Amino acid sequence: MKKILLITTLIGFIFANTGMLTSKEEPGMGAWLSYEIATLDSDVDDFKGDFNIGFDYMTTIGLEVALNMGETNSNAWKGLELTYHYKMEKWNVGLSWSRDLFDDFEENDEDKLWFTGYSNNALYGGFGGLSVNGNDFEFDLIQVGKIWTFEMGASVGVSYEASFGSDAGIDKGILAVDLGYTF
Repeated sequence: MKKILLITTLIGFIFANTGMLTSKEEPGMGAWLSYEIATLDSDVDDFKGDFNIGFDYMTTIGLEVALNMGETNSNAWKGLELTYHYKMEKWNVGLSWSRDLFDDFEENDEDKLWFTGYSNNALYGGFGGLSVNGNDFEFDLIQVGKIWTFEMGASVGVSYEASFGSDAGIDKGILAVDLGYTF
């Protein structure tokens, strides 16, 4: 059960995509939907994809604020995410903290810390940690993905999230699809 709970909490994190897609010192806003489409864990027969909806605002100083809501294991939650983006010539980094508050599942509110590197063409990879209900962080999460942006501002992305600290293993993660619009 712990394995399934850990794997399904991975997508509870939406990397604040708007900051990844804006230029240095350029403000912007974005709306995003992320949905889990499949797990590579053949031991999970009853996989049900979780989802997130988020609204991000990127400031000119590199700080991004996101308000998120979603569902994990049929438990609804609302969240706040703060990300600082440090932009360089070709590669950029983001350091984020998020808090997910579950509506009917008070014993499992989650804090997440992520360090993410991404290129100017929105190819990214990250390393993260999860703390459930104020316990110590366990840094055993990874995420890789790519976002494609169209001229009209719409974006589509795909990501793979996994935990190398769980019994499931890094090869039994979750595939997700991101849809968004920046303005």
